[in-house]
Amino acid sequence: MYLHTRETRAEFILHCAHKTSFMKIVQFIRDAAITPFQLMLPFVLLSQAALAQRPTHIPPESPPVSFFDSISNIIFYIVIPVVILIVYLVWRNYTHKERQKKKDRLEQ
Repeated sequence: MYLHTRETRAEFILHCAHKTSFMKIVQFIRDAAITPFQLMLPFVLLSQAALAQRPTHIPPESPPVSFFDSISNIIFYIVIPVVILIVYLVWRNYTHKERQKKKDRLEQ
């Protein structure tokens, strides 16, 4: 087992993370027989604390955003994201083709 006698679990995990050894942490979790419930418990408790920090000065009933009220809303919320998505897909396709051409040239 990787755990020394005077070393706590937290110290061991910090030691492993410092050495960037993820597999040691996984092995420690297996050896210590930590259940999935024990792994999820801190996240559940922290989520309750995050919900408790909800601001009180924001009105609870706010009207939904109207995308079609002005031309600027249409441009900012609909046109620009669609253009960015199209440009990304074209760029990804282009780079994929270039990589394939380079790979074919290297194979020949």
